[in-house]
Amino acid sequence: MGHMTRDIPIPWRGHDRAGRNLELRAGVARDAPRYLELLHVLVSETRNMLQTAADPLPDASSQRSTIDGLARRDNAVCVVASRGGQPGKSVLLGCATLIGGRSRATLHAAELAMGVRREAWGGGIGGALLDACLTWARKGSILTRVSLQVYADNPAAIALYLSRGFELEGRHRNYARHGEERIDLIGMGISLLPGAAQ
Repeated sequence: MGHMTRDIPIPWRGHDRAGRNLELRAGVARDAPRYLELLHVLVSETRNMLQTAADPLPDASSQRSTIDGLARRDNAVCVVASRGGQPGKSVLLGCATLIGGRSRATLHAAELAMGVRREAWGGGIGGALLDACLTWARKGSILTRVSLQVYADNPAAIALYLSRGFELEGRHRNYARHGEERIDLIGMGISLLPGAAQ
């Protein structure tokens, strides 16, 4: 694709497109209450998530265990975006998880999921989260592939992923349902192997 991915390490401090402070770091167990608050906002204000506001969210204890479990794995990471501040106290603007498989056959392959609060859309936060995840994956020695699913009617997200070297890999017809509406999901993936087209 000819695109060189922006190298964003974790942690990272900089600015969004509007010049406001932006911090990316690995999520920690203390973030669980704020993380759950963010998830509640995400599923309430956009239908671009596979989870909806009608679905139950985990409790704080389960969320702490999940975040802590990801931090202990060599092929998984949880990245959170905020304006800065102490873990567990700062409002989270967005999050991304990159989770590799658990079997020998899938340790190298990770699934990406991410979301950004509507109030922070257009600030480049989604791109920064994506770049941080890809930078983290490339610097490790395990992950060689990242996959994701995106709503077919979300052209902004599809364009973002294409700009980072993801390729269209398939279409899951009528995969998601919102009331009577059926929406296709697009499968996308990127190879992190040396020499792979970017």
